[in-house]
Amino acid sequence: QGFCIGPVGQEAFQSEYILVYVQWALDCDTKTQRILERWKTPRAEVLEAGMKVCIVGASGKLGQYMLKHCLDRGYEVVGVCRECSVSKLDSFKDRITLFPGATDDRAVIKKAVSGCDGVLVVLAPWGMSHYASGTAQAVLDFSQPGARLVFSCGWHITRDGKDVYSWGFRAFVATATWVASLLRVVDLNDQVEACRRIFASDTHWTVVRGS
Repeated sequence: QGFCIGPVGQEAFQSEYILVYVQWALDCDTKTQRILERWKTPRAEVLEAGMKVCIVGASGKLGQYMLKHCLDRGYEVVGVCRECSVSKLDSFKDRITLFPGATDDRAVIKKAVSGCDGVLVVLAPWGMSHYASGTAQAVLDFSQPGARLVFSCGWHITRDGKDVYSWGFRAFVATATWVASLLRVVDLNDQVEACRRIFASDTHWTVVRGS
């Protein structure tokens, strides 16, 4: 039911190729050959104009990038972002439907994803209150049956545990994770939990890892 793509380098997030992942994932099927054909088409139009897409975490750099491209392709766009970040989307306010609120607010997500053909989610591991896993669970619970769900996350996410990194790099990450947790700023382990729930779901999901 799902696919894990990555790692995706920073240059991919700064180019239109992130939309290749999004477009491919929103209309992906289980036939490998057709997947590869779509993958090789840089500007393949997967969603038809007029379809409805929700972007959860729309005010950030990646969220705004996806928002702009979805609008350019004629999709009806719904956005979710924290109330303190609404002003970041002023340039789009006449072209989108915006639901201000925390992305792990189940009531907000339920309204936002209603009737959407695709949901694009930026899994932000902010704080120590299970923000990322709460966001993922709300999207999994309330998205309409058959909707394409695309989640972006950190490089550290793995589905099969076979990723290989140097001991020095792993030591650095472990230390950074410990410090972030101590300061109660970021909880990378919650992003792991969020993806564990996604992997276990029976929805049509795609997880895209950054690097």
